[in-house]
Amino acid sequence: YLMERKKVGSSRWTKLNFDVYESTTYEARKMIEGVLYEMRVFAVNGIGISQPSTSSKPFMPIGDQWVQANEEPVGKNQYRVKDLPGGEKMLFRVFAVNVAGRSPPATLSQAVTIREIVGERLPFSKQASKNAWSSF
Repeated sequence: YLMERKKVGSSRWTKLNFDVYESTTYEARKMIEGVLYEMRVFAVNGIGISQPSTSSKPFMPIGDQWVQANEEPVGKNQYRVKDLPGGEKMLFRVFAVNVAGRSPPATLSQAVTIREIVGERLPFSKQASKNAWSSF
């Protein structure tokens, strides 16, 4: 296979390999975290090179720096992460924990844009905070 990727919105494809790659899995490198990309693949055989595949669904690379939002397990299917930077895009992931141990992470397919939400009206003031709700 030969593989290419591009940033969403761009028309310029970048080659990811110059030698034929024989495996059906590939780990793309040198991407910018927080940028959406698309990939496409060409099949190669003794006759030649195929037309490109349909572009992949847009995806965003994630780094290895995760910040744990809670210390204690949550018994509900919702959790509010407080004091996040407004306007930023963030990815969230969830682990299940039980007597058998900790599951692999379930990660959202796309980043969440943190927005300011206005809470309940309190006497003589409005309570506003930057939060993210995650339902799973």
